[in-house]
Amino acid sequence: MHLIGYKKTVWKHITIIIFLILSSSASANEDSTCVEVLSTIQGYSLGHSACYNADACFHAGVVYSDSKCTLYDPTKAVGFLQKAADLNHVDAQVYLAALLSSNEIPPDYEQAVALYEKAANQNHLRAQFMLGGIYLMGDWVEKDLIRSAYWYQEAAEQGHASAQYYLGFFYIQGVGVAKDNDKGMALLQKSAAQGHQGAAELLNKLGM
Repeated sequence: MHLIGYKKTVWKHITIIIFLILSSSASANEDSTCVEVLSTIQGYSLGHSACYNADACFHAGVVYSDSKCTLYDPTKAVGFLQKAADLNHVDAQVYLAALLSSNEIPPDYEQAVALYEKAANQNHLRAQFMLGGIYLMGDWVEKDLIRSAYWYQEAAEQGHASAQYYLGFFYIQGVGVAKDNDKGMALLQKSAAQGHQGAAELLNKLGM
């Protein structure tokens, strides 16, 4: 087996181990669980404080960002997540963006938006939806309804119910897109069919 294939096989097994640890019975001690997960990751990929495996970096960052864990250290979490993000781990990019826009550390909204953009351009659903809201609200960036509609469109095409709801509203109101009641209603119906309460209520108000 080639080295690359071997490493992939090893990490596949590590991922299974991590999953089994995290999905253990509710009676398990949460602190010992997070320590065990981190030890498993470090044993394979994080020796000598180095991190060369994107998945390992990501999972270590998640553990350190868990406030329920005695290992909780958001600064270390950012470090590991940044390494994973630099290795183009898409989930790490999104997780780090969320951490950088939280109150757990001094926020860096510019970097958070850049990370969401990077992940969204790789078709990450949550990142696309988040960007729709970011450009709609205009708190972290200049408000841009056209870009908001674009990212809601990308997420809606992947079946995101809330994105379908917002985009449907946009089409009905002509916000960021050319007004099109038929497209708007179709999107609201798709959203409502997935159980989105707001879409169902709006359809009811519109007499549908």
